Amino acid sequence: ISSRIGMQEGREEWASRLLAWFTVLVSRHSSNIGAAIFAAFIALTCIASAKFPHANWDMLPYVAAGSEHRFNSPLEVHDFAYEKVREAVDPAEFELLAKGDAYRARQFEDAAAFNSMLPMYRVKTLYVSLIAALSPHFGEVGAIRLISLLSTLVTGLCVGLWLFREKALAYGPVAAGALMISGYPDVAR
Repeated sequence: ISSRIGMQEGREEWASRLLAWFTVLVSRHSSNIGAAIFAAFIALTCIASAKFPHANWDMLPYVAAGSEHRFNSPLEVHDFAYEKVREAVDPAEFELLAKGDAYRARQFEDAAAFNSMLPMYRVKTLYVSLIAALSPHFGEVGAIRLISLLSTLVTGLCVGLWLFREKALAYGPVAAGALMISGYPDVAR
């Protein structure tokens, strides 16, 4: 019995020392640990958004708005936008984008209806201009995805710089959690 008690006391002492070492490590390096966790979160979010991009219906009118200056008719703009998205996404995703509900099916079938709502997308003039400027180099959908990736990275850098400026890098995991709850990873995709 005494040997068991001695072994248990040895384990408790070892655990106590390990906890003390961990506490000292965290207290001395909390800013570095917090910054590393936050940087890893931003990096993983950027990697996931690049590797597993999400295709949503708004890609279609943004492709159209960014390229409509090249065409003479609404039908050409419509056909171009749908073709570029069809080429860039999985066939099942395209089917959902083109015919997922009555509204999408109508936009897919009727070029006039599709073009009638493009003014709502032209409002984002900088975004549409960036799509138009980047499209020759990355393709229309590639330009949209690149803009999304860069905005994800810039947002993460701004939050990280804010934490640094406020000497709050130790709260990097809290900031990462707040971004996660706010939907930042989903928006990035």
